Amino acid sequence: MSDEIKKKILIGLVIGCLISVFVIFKSTLSKDILETNTDNIQMLCGNPKCGYAFELSEKEYAQAGRNQSQNGMPIINASTFQCPKCKLQTANTAIKCKKCSNVFMLNSHDSVDYDKCSKCGTKNSQ
Repeated sequence: MSDEIKKKILIGLVIGCLISVFVIFKSTLSKDILETNTDNIQMLCGNPKCGYAFELSEKEYAQAGRNQSQNGMPIINASTFQCPKCKLQTANTAIKCKKCSNVFMLNSHDSVDYDKCSKCGTKNSQ
């Protein structure tokens, strides 16, 4: 095989491995969130001037997601919601720390400590 074909095969394998890691991480993350948030869904405004933490019931969360549509079709990647305080489309799902009750965003850049509280350092998936 030529070096060019070997390079393309290697790139394909690397991309495949990255996709596999992402899928495994996302499925693990989803399970942890479902286990830690049994009642309401924690939300946190990502606007640095606001930072408002609030809760939505599962019904409210589903309704808010349905309200995010374009020409009657739901937006598949609609991950932000309207903050009730600042009225901007900057609120995201978050976690409430089991120890100190701080509401914080998951750290998607750290596959080990993604659920570590930004205030007290407690891991929240166990």
